[in-house]
Amino acid sequence: MHPKRAADHHTRRPKLPNKEMDELVARAWAQGWWCERAGNQHVKCYPPNDLRMVPIPSTPSSSRTRANKLSALKRSGLKA
Repeated sequence: MHPKRAADHHTRRPKLPNKEMDELVARAWAQGWWCERAGNQHVKCYPPNDLRMVPIPSTPSSSRTRANKLSALKRSGLKA
């Protein structure tokens, strides 16, 4: 579990209006990642090992956005 998440057990994950992007954030949150909303309404997802941050847009810009973000999350340690 990410250290920020371990320090605050009452924090809830950020919700996104797009169902596909929200599902990616929910998967990361379920695996102990720290997710927080950025100033531009994106969500920053940090893995438990703090390897690197993966930004998730609130609305996808193309049909490949979900696949690209899923790949980035997996490269940072998200399990299938």
